[in-house]
Amino acid sequence: MKRQFLRFALVGTVATMTTYSVLIVGVENLHMNAVTASIAGYMLGMIVNYVLNYRYTFSSVQRHHVVLPRFVLVMVMGMLINAGVMYSGINWLGIHYMLAQLAAVAVVFMLSFTANRLWTFTTQKVN
Repeated sequence: MKRQFLRFALVGTVATMTTYSVLIVGVENLHMNAVTASIAGYMLGMIVNYVLNYRYTFSSVQRHHVVLPRFVLVMVMGMLINAGVMYSGINWLGIHYMLAQLAAVAVVFMLSFTANRLWTFTTQKVN
């Protein structure tokens, strides 16, 4: 599990860099709302996350039609939590959007690892 967690963290770092890139470009260059830019980045990061976690972290042998809907559900829940933390951090606590995103990543990271390990990429018989 330790090795798998480290791989998940590495994949998460790549996906987070993707999210942050879209967030920064969206806010600073495209003048988007930070929560909206974060959601856009999260969605692009989700694609990176799926491909790398399927192959590298969990070495899944499950068929995509089984795993992908589960993964999307976990990621949508994570996106909602991410948006909630971003909104709360920026609008209620008055913190900079980059710090709010950092807090969101920390919360979502642990929840998504647990859900993906225990449910999304579980090893079951391939039919």
